[in-house]
Amino acid sequence: MNKRVFVYAFAQRKIKLKEKKNDKKKGNEKMNTNLSIINTSKIRGYKNAFYAVSLILIFAISIAMAFAPTASAQMPFTTPRPTAAYASVAPLVVGVGQEATVNVWVEPLPQDAALGS
Repeated sequence: MNKRVFVYAFAQRKIKLKEKKNDKKKGNEKMNTNLSIINTSKIRGYKNAFYAVSLILIFAISIAMAFAPTASAQMPFTTPRPTAAYASVAPLVVGVGQEATVNVWVEPLPQDAALGS
């Protein structure tokens, strides 16, 4: 066993013994974690009341949800607008293997068109 590990373990044991001694002096006792000792008769007596309250809460929340206003986040209906499509080609005469530029657009632009992209 490494000497450092032994010294550390010894120091930890000494600290635990001191804590235990101090607890006994103060009269503090550790909480018993044995669940079979806990008296659950009071908890059993309130079971029906708990179920009744939870059922009432469920009904109250469902009634509130039924009469809550619905969301109206739809886009408003727009009236149709007259549009026209255009095409432009440059140059007018193009030979085999030559490049041509074709521009196509719609006028007026749609209302939800993103002009920056």
